[in-house]
Amino acid sequence: MRNIFILLLLLTVSISFSQEKIIEIDYTVDYVVPNKKTQSMDTISIGYNKEGKFLWTNSDALAKKFTENNFMSKVNSNNGASVDLVYDALDNRFLLSMLIGNSEFFANMDIESVVPIDDKDGFHENISLITTPISITESLFGKELSVYEFYPREEPNEGLRILFDESLPCKNNTYVSGIINLMLNMTQSTGKIDFDLPEGLFLKAYDFDDNLLIEAINLDTNKKTLFINYNFQIKE
Repeated sequence: MRNIFILLLLLTVSISFSQEKIIEIDYTVDYVVPNKKTQSMDTISIGYNKEGKFLWTNSDALAKKFTENNFMSKVNSNNGASVDLVYDALDNRFLLSMLIGNSEFFANMDIESVVPIDDKDGFHENISLITTPISITESLFGKELSVYEFYPREEPNEGLRILFDESLPCKNNTYVSGIINLMLNMTQSTGKIDFDLPEGLFLKAYDFDDNLLIEAINLDTNKKTLFINYNFQIKE
């Protein structure tokens, strides 16, 4: 975590001032994720722009991680902490707003320009990820949803089963492409990954051995608008 705060200090040179950004969040989903270390369930909230342009989270767990760092050693439970993090899939940027006690931090981060390149995990072959519906459905939030299998063409037994609510449109290919391309660039990979996901809101995933990986427990379809304005001006 120390490296994260060093990174945040470096980011001051790449903060965009005096430019308001308006982000539409169409759906907000609360998920549970099994935590093997504590043998419990962690909760995370993710907001989706249905065009696939933005992902947003204001997870309490993320805020807790920041306040556990020595850099924030004076922060206590009475001060509280909140963190809003937006992933901009089109520009591969993270927009960060952090309120800890009486301190505020803002950053507009060009990920590729500040995160070190590490080619140890690079790969140089092409991979095709197959997405195909199977003959079963599952009930979630009062709806019967199709189950999709998602696996590498070369390893059809190593994959996931995924549920999407296709009545709630969401262009998953857009933000997933951004994440994958970022991963490829940061590892200097020359290979390509091809895939085509359904255009529906992601709700659940588990592996072929029925081990749960993530599942939605609450769904909010009320649209939210985020107004982000880094405003710092000097006039003479």
